[in-house]
Amino acid sequence: MRRKLLLILGCLFVIALSVYATEFPVTVTGIGIDGNVKIKASDIMKAVPFHSGDKITSDQLKDASQAIYDLGWFSDVIPEVDDAGLVTFKVTENPVVKKIEITGNVNTEPFSILGWTLFRTRIMTSDKARSILRDKGVKKGKVLNNNSLKDGLQAIIDAYDKKGYALIMIGKVTPGETLSIQIIEGKIEANIVTGLSTVPEKIAADMIDLPLNECLKKSAIQRVLSRLQGSVYFSKVDVKPQQGATPDSVRLLWTLTERKLIDAPVTISGIDLSGVTLFPQEIAQGAIGDLPQGEIDNYGLLQVLKGLFDLYYRNGYVMVKFVPGAVESGRLAIEVEEGKIGKIQISGNDNTKTYVIEKVLGIKPGDILNKNKLAVSYQALMALKYFNSVNVDPQWSDDSVVLSVSVVENKKLGGINGSVAYSPESGGLVGKLDYSQKNLLGTGQDLNFSFSRGLVNDQSATWDLGYS
Repeated sequence: MRRKLLLILGCLFVIALSVYATEFPVTVTGIGIDGNVKIKASDIMKAVPFHSGDKITSDQLKDASQAIYDLGWFSDVIPEVDDAGLVTFKVTENPVVKKIEITGNVNTEPFSILGWTLFRTRIMTSDKARSILRDKGVKKGKVLNNNSLKDGLQAIIDAYDKKGYALIMIGKVTPGETLSIQIIEGKIEANIVTGLSTVPEKIAADMIDLPLNECLKKSAIQRVLSRLQGSVYFSKVDVKPQQGATPDSVRLLWTLTERKLIDAPVTISGIDLSGVTLFPQEIAQGAIGDLPQGEIDNYGLLQVLKGLFDLYYRNGYVMVKFVPGAVESGRLAIEVEEGKIGKIQISGNDNTKTYVIEKVLGIKPGDILNKNKLAVSYQALMALKYFNSVNVDPQWSDDSVVLSVSVVENKKLGGINGSVAYSPESGGLVGKLDYSQKNLLGTGQDLNFSFSRGLVNDQSATWDLGYS
């Protein structure tokens, strides 16, 4: 690493000397390429923005060098300018690839038909990895292109991602006549739980049932996250990977925020609920568990309220929270805040009118947030095809929920298809032309326009206009 850094600094020093040895601006008398073997000089010259006769500054010369480097074929590009104004770019080509070695792709997955596992095969075979690289332009017999290599490596990771695997990385890449690529198929070495005070760590550990020393699928992590987030015991869940003992081993650090209802143990004989509107009072009261004898701590109280929490969560009311009050005559007052929406914030809609999103969303302030209804609203917004993505994020703010809806709009919502031509016989246009525009002027209206005219009956044309 140190040697590589010194080499880079040395190259920069050489460039600086070659540039600053000449007084700028300078009038270019000619442009040459030196050092290229396989790459045509004409292809390199296309990246140079100036020509003979142009007066250039040192910054323009540096920009031209960078533009040549950005072509991806070279490991070094050094510009030189002589006293006569001749600009020469000295390039060092990347090697011609003769062999591609793939390592690290050792884990397997089952090949099943109708639920029967016939055999196991590698998640990513070396031939498949080479094929992906070839599709991106990294081929044997060709000069290695840095840009193609970068795209190819990303495509390999994307192929794992498409199969649902997480923790996949590219390790050491050694360019040369033999291009060596190390794939790191991450496996969980251990799960570490932090952040708990009264809730036993075993409660969380039992929920985090991820397999150890196996390649991990995203769906498995998502199941665990959903399980933890849907538990009465935790108000916030965060997971971060840490490097394990080997390059392909990962420790997952689970930071859990315990749902805090009481700071110190209390002695109570009963619980009085208020704020329940979604269920009959007797059903809500009946969902409360039995109270233990003597003092009860925060974990014990969460255990007692687990049935009530699950009742709300099971029916889609995922923002429910409990606010404890005072203990009077041995009874603890608990106010149930069911997740009433106080405000809806919409952002990212530079073109689409806010009222269009509000109408399709179908949710308004005063509603109690429901996960199932929110999913329907999300699908309805995406079905408009106005947006590349929609992100819905509910958060508590004081005693109500703020629902943030952020969208990323599609840049192209319309198009023209068909062809028309001039007919000498009719003296007019013939053919068919279709035009469509979705979300016209951001109003949520779609426009379709069609024009057709034929040669057989050139006195008539057909116009169709659709508006929805």
